[in-house]
Amino acid sequence: MKKLLLTLAMILLLVFDLNAKETVTWQVVHWPPYQMLDGPDQGQGLFDALLDLFKANLPQYEHKTIEMNWARFFSELKEGKKICSLFTIKTEEREAFIEFSKPVAIGTPLRIMMRESGIETLGSRDPISMVTLLKDTRFKGVLIDKRSYYPVMDKIFEEHASLTTFKKLAIPEQSVIQMILAGRADYTLEYPNVANYMAAKFQDEFETKIRSIPVKELQELSQSSCACPKNEWGKQVIKEFDIMLDQVKQTPEYLKIMQMYQTDPKELEKIRQGFEKIIIQTN
Repeated sequence: MKKLLLTLAMILLLVFDLNAKETVTWQVVHWPPYQMLDGPDQGQGLFDALLDLFKANLPQYEHKTIEMNWARFFSELKEGKKICSLFTIKTEEREAFIEFSKPVAIGTPLRIMMRESGIETLGSRDPISMVTLLKDTRFKGVLIDKRSYYPVMDKIFEEHASLTTFKKLAIPEQSVIQMILAGRADYTLEYPNVANYMAAKFQDEFETKIRSIPVKELQELSQSSCACPKNEWGKQVIKEFDIMLDQVKQTPEYLKIMQMYQTDPKELEKIRQGFEKIIIQTN
């Protein structure tokens, strides 16, 4: 009898194991208005909406989330950990250890974000070369460590790493905006809607505002992809992710998500055109 019960238990465990779903753990970061992990707008970000959409259309997986900064995320991917992210910029260096999906999201280009007083010192709001700004000793820049600001920018920062006019810190994006508002740094690179959303939270603490300046080297729309480890597990997840993406990107809901938190009519038109060219037409 005991042998029979033990056999039945083993069979049940085997059946349960066969039916168990693989788990995908998604990296999340507090990066308003793209992703909001707390506060009154919790869960209302663009990538919050995308993640909900993707999870609903990948029912073959169990889905979990974990808050994790970029330095730790890339470290875990290099170790082959079963973790993915929805908003990773594809670079040649990262392709060595990351399996990337087709483009998932687009946005307006990064811009230099400065206090109004800094722009007055600069003397213009015309597009400026990042190299010119890095060499200008009147200004101190701050960037997020391990974050990619697009290959063209990453290369510029690498080539000018010996300069003392900028530094990279492993801190949240919100902290960078606070540093600029408080005068502890003069500029950063950020998406205007991100910087403006964050700055609005601290407008009662500071008497200045942050404004944007176009970067000469950055004119194209930004784009990001889903990223998983470059191993058999990651390749399988990305394969199924791309199949799902081809279906959901055709829905009106997807374009609506891409336009979240964009209010400028010109920027909205750029998003619509880019959505067709970069998201829809990518096979």
